[in-house]
Amino acid sequence: MDDAQIEMMETEYLWGFNRGYLIAEHLPDLATDLREIKSDAPKLVGLRDGIDEFLKEKDKSLLPDWLKDNPFKPDHASPSKDLDIDMDKE
Repeated sequence: MDDAQIEMMETEYLWGFNRGYLIAEHLPDLATDLREIKSDAPKLVGLRDGIDEFLKEKDKSLLPDWLKDNPFKPDHASPSKDLDIDMDKE
């Protein structure tokens, strides 16, 4: 494959991705039907990926704020179970 063919495939993929995202946003029933098309054509692969991306973002927007980011990052540390409490028995 030469550079022109690769660029054309990337352009077609991007075209499909953008259309898939918009279709999923405004015509969800059509997006469901289009997602079932089995093809390796760059436009259709992009279309499916665009639909999937919209659905992931939509699902993420329904989460509470504290779950929207990765809860397993260090900045979301849970309280330590190893409390430094001196328990002196007398």
